[in-house]
Amino acid sequence: MKRLAIALVLGSAACSPVAGTASAADVCWRVSDAEGGAARNEAVAVDIPNLETCAARLEAVRMMEGRPVTGLYNGHFIFVTQASVLSAQTLDGTRFRVFEPEDRKEIQAGIQALMDHEAAGKVGS
Repeated sequence: MKRLAIALVLGSAACSPVAGTASAADVCWRVSDAEGGAARNEAVAVDIPNLETCAARLEAVRMMEGRPVTGLYNGHFIFVTQASVLSAQTLDGTRFRVFEPEDRKEIQAGIQALMDHEAAGKVGS
């Protein structure tokens, strides 16, 4: 699991514009509230192989920003808070845990190590 955790967080967790809609396959989306209450979707990463990888990317966004994040991946909502990472087929649907607590701790440790590495100015070294 440790290699998986590090592999999941490699790459940028920053959001970037991507042509298409939140229904585009294998794209990890972040759902944000825009002005006027409308939802705005921003791509976090493309060519994502599964929901767990998207959830790990969204966990990185949550850790960097220090606030809950909601995302979408192939028609599933992902809800990332300090307490848990959950997924559901609809905003109000039944939510299921994406990571077991021990797996999430490993993912968070990998993300934190990358953030510490970047903060020390060692990016790319």
